[in-house]
Amino acid sequence: MGGDRWPFVIDAELTKIRVDARIQVNSPAAAKRFALAHCGIAMCPNFMVEDELKSKELIPVLSAFMPAPLGIYVVYPSNKHLSPKVRAFSDHAAQELDSRI
Repeated sequence: MGGDRWPFVIDAELTKIRVDARIQVNSPAAAKRFALAHCGIAMCPNFMVEDELKSKELIPVLSAFMPAPLGIYVVYPSNKHLSPKVRAFSDHAAQELDSRI
């Protein structure tokens, strides 16, 4: 994630740190697979690696630096009457994400 510049919040400011990598991916799932294969470090959302961190398959590095926050969005067609299913999913997703922060 982040290409050759990884975004971190340092002293309350967004700072992009250049990363010289031999492998770059645009998928946190692919980054996770490379890290699990001992091919380097990866920046992945916590929810994607929490089991591997608990089992110590992966270990945190650079934990003194916080990655820049990423937005997660629920996208649906504009509609005056939002369906109950979409509302329920949106509310549930927001509650789950809030509980992990």
